[in-house]
Amino acid sequence: LPLTVREAVKAINGSFFNATARAWMVPLASYKKAAAALREGGIGPTGAQEATAKELATALASREGGDSVDARAACIPPSLGDSLLPFQRVGVRFALERGGRALIADEMGLGKTLQGLATAAAFKDEWPLLILAPSSLRLSWAAEIVRWLPEISR
Repeated sequence: LPLTVREAVKAINGSFFNATARAWMVPLASYKKAAAALREGGIGPTGAQEATAKELATALASREGGDSVDARAACIPPSLGDSLLPFQRVGVRFALERGGRALIADEMGLGKTLQGLATAAAFKDEWPLLILAPSSLRLSWAAEIVRWLPEISR
């Protein structure tokens, strides 16, 4: 990097040089500042870097933004959402805060299926949905889907 660009990137709070990768690392939250420094130096980020940063920023915003979590939670059918116990609501909210990417590892009988279906329902606009389960449980899952998400056609 030219000295002025290097100094500008170096001045960004949280940036550091990764000697192994031989590259400057900048926190995602400071991406716009780093991109501006590169453009001022006549370099500019590539289209792929711009697209990656945009995707990461969107994922970060959905993970951190309470509005997004509340909007997703509103997509859960009332019949399902109202049936969740308080600890299950906490589990679903935990998954929603992480963009639906969570491992539900409660003990048997505590409603992992219900929490999974509620989380999946919150992301219905991103379906198709793939549920991985042992073949011995496939009919149980199908029955629970019909029970809790009856608006889904077979």
